[in-house]
Amino acid sequence: MTETSEFFRAACRDCAWIESTNRTIKLPEIEPDVFNAYLLWVHRKELPTAPSDDAFELVEDLVRLWLLADRLADFRLRNAVIDAIIVGLYNFTTSLNVFPPELAAEVWSATTPGCSIRRLIVDYYAKHVGATVVKDEVAEYHPDFTKDLLVKAIEVVKNDEENICPSKRDSCFYHEYESRDE
Repeated sequence: MTETSEFFRAACRDCAWIESTNRTIKLPEIEPDVFNAYLLWVHRKELPTAPSDDAFELVEDLVRLWLLADRLADFRLRNAVIDAIIVGLYNFTTSLNVFPPELAAEVWSATTPGCSIRRLIVDYYAKHVGATVVKDEVAEYHPDFTKDLLVKAIEVVKNDEENICPSKRDSCFYHEYESRDE
């Protein structure tokens, strides 16, 4: 574990850490299944898999493994998990919202702005999750997720100048019309 994790390397080497003297590292808030997935990675360089019909479970497991890798400062695992999430997303269907509000909130609560998992989730939403889904569930999302998604949407729209620039549109697009009962 010390080969890829800065956390374990420091915990096992540094005399200032109590873990290095009593040779025990406690991570009580980490679910056993997540830590077992980490051990599978450390010993075999394998990541969790799921039945072909369960994208939700696979993505959730991988996201939680990424969060553990982030906490343990294991950049190799973080990168491998990102790759696995991307492959998993496109092996299943991209019409599903495999990052529900609760999972996004878990990520935004445990990470810092701009990290790779946040960028991946925002890009996924911008490309594959309909505005109606977000609008209907907006109260359930972490406020910083909503802000990041808004920034991404503005970035995407700005790159599509033909469809959004007021000076390039027919001005009638912005007109209001009296409704007439016929």
